[in-house]
Amino acid sequence: MTDYAALGIATQYRDAWGRERAVPEETLRALAAAIGSGEDRSALDPVAVLLEAEAGAIGLDGRGSVDWAIRLEDGRELHGRTGIRDGRLPLPGDLPLGYHELELAEGRATIIVAPRRCHLPDVGRVWALTCQLYSLRTPRGIGDFTALAELAEGAAHAGASALGINPLHALFPSEPRHISPYSPSSRLFLNPLYVDVGPIDGGDGPFVDYVAVAAAKQAAFERRFAHDDPFFKFEEAGGKALLDFAIFETLHEHAMRSGWGWSWRDWPAPFRDPRSVEVARFAEEHRHRIELSQFRQFEADRQLGEAQRRAREAGMAIGLYRDLAVGVDPNGAEAWADQALLTPGASIGAPPDQLNLKGQNWGLAPQNPVELRRRAYAPFIAALRANMRHAGALRIDHVMALRQLYWIPAGAAPDEGAYVRYPFDDLLRILCLESVRHRCAVVGEDLGTVPEGFRERMRETCVLSYRVLFFERDRDGAFLPPAHYPASAAAAVSTHDIATFKGWWEGRDIDWRERLDLYPDEASRHGDRESRERDRRLLLDALAREGLAADPEDEDALAEAVHRFLARAPSLLMLVQAEDLAGEVEQPNLPGTVDEHPNWRRRLRLSPEELLASPLFRRIAAAINEERRR
Repeated sequence: MTDYAALGIATQYRDAWGRERAVPEETLRALAAAIGSGEDRSALDPVAVLLEAEAGAIGLDGRGSVDWAIRLEDGRELHGRTGIRDGRLPLPGDLPLGYHELELAEGRATIIVAPRRCHLPDVGRVWALTCQLYSLRTPRGIGDFTALAELAEGAAHAGASALGINPLHALFPSEPRHISPYSPSSRLFLNPLYVDVGPIDGGDGPFVDYVAVAAAKQAAFERRFAHDDPFFKFEEAGGKALLDFAIFETLHEHAMRSGWGWSWRDWPAPFRDPRSVEVARFAEEHRHRIELSQFRQFEADRQLGEAQRRAREAGMAIGLYRDLAVGVDPNGAEAWADQALLTPGASIGAPPDQLNLKGQNWGLAPQNPVELRRRAYAPFIAALRANMRHAGALRIDHVMALRQLYWIPAGAAPDEGAYVRYPFDDLLRILCLESVRHRCAVVGEDLGTVPEGFRERMRETCVLSYRVLFFERDRDGAFLPPAHYPASAAAAVSTHDIATFKGWWEGRDIDWRERLDLYPDEASRHGDRESRERDRRLLLDALAREGLAADPEDEDALAEAVHRFLARAPSLLMLVQAEDLAGEVEQPNLPGTVDEHPNWRRRLRLSPEELLASPLFRRIAAAINEERRR
């Protein structure tokens, strides 16, 4: 009989309503097959993650004493002889922070020494403007890194300490209709559509025309491509990861033209293997196109770095606040280049909850936790480093993934999944180490079903919780007063996945769910309408208790009162959506939909210059500054 617990698969879980849900045996068997045996027959554990100035040990089969050597990250070497105790080899307690290599007769292992907490800048209670970068109106077809830098400078002058953005991950240049920033081809590289290549004809309607923008920018890149020393240095520093990524992009371009199919899993067998002779021959024959892909990454990295420089020079204490998606598309570059790590027999998502009563399948490939540990967490470290680059803060989407992920077997419904456990302590310690090294604060998006004790661990390690006004209620449903928000948090009125404030007040999100038949039954639909009417009254009551009574017919005054209310919270960071400052009624993304709702396409009505100069922006910014400085 399969030991599901040994594989990290939970046979039951508590749902969003507090009920215990038993996982079907069919689901358990499918996930066990996807993970594999989980056995590592090596006598020496592949990795040990220790806390600074604390004695630790690494698993080692055997008895007696062994000679060991540790090559420190800085090149120094330590030597010793130590006895094995209960299958564990004690390690020195004075190892410096960093990544070190242990060498024994039995093999080699990685020793990681981490601080106890993430980096947290001493900036007081500050606020960040947040935006969807693609939504910024420019004469260049799409919001880009130049618009980002200009918006950062303007927001800094208005009092903001950070500018938050959607994930900048690489998508699929050869299929620009695949646009979700949370379903990337790779989290290690950037989306070149955000590179400023000069004015292009990308239209100026309410929605971004990704196909037109991609075609115009690709032509511009081909004209601008040039070899120089900075590019060569970038190419060399990118190493194997950058080369594999560029080969995939070039192969994908070729596959789309040749009719092989969008997914690499449908390509001819030799091209499904990144180490095949055929792929090597293809790379040699298409070297120019591969270098062009690398050049796009070079330009994206350069312009993103310039945006962060301009943000900091304008006075932002944090600067850019980036976003790390929870996974990658199984048909993309990462999945192709590292097929042992990503599990094709399952996808990740979320069980049913109050916002998504049918559950969610995000269509992302989960990383195999057994393989991740075998690699000494190198893929996790690489993702953190890539996304903490040119950033003063990093949002980790669905941060509960450090501890567990909800896996759905291939072909199963979203409510037929189970939770799979990850090496939480190790991943959290590595997060602290990379945060300190990059001087990058961390915000953990902990919405939805949060495991017991999880938020306490986040607080201990200075990972800021993510608190959204709409969800912060007491047992009776009343909105919590600002004083009840935790200090170790980023507080927001709304997020990209739920209604804007104006859309929430007017019930626009409910309109969309009704139109798209996202309610499981009629009672749920009626219940949502009735609950929203009650919630509006409760919000007005909460504002009144803070002396912030506002006319519900004056939506600008109401928006100011709500932001002033939240600004009073002791939370270290307050997040303010550009959509709310522009008075938008539509939300960027409606979970549970792909093409039915215009997800990730909607432009802001105002240009960055118009937004910064608008009366509502100035009114809300002034209110937040006043409250945050108290």
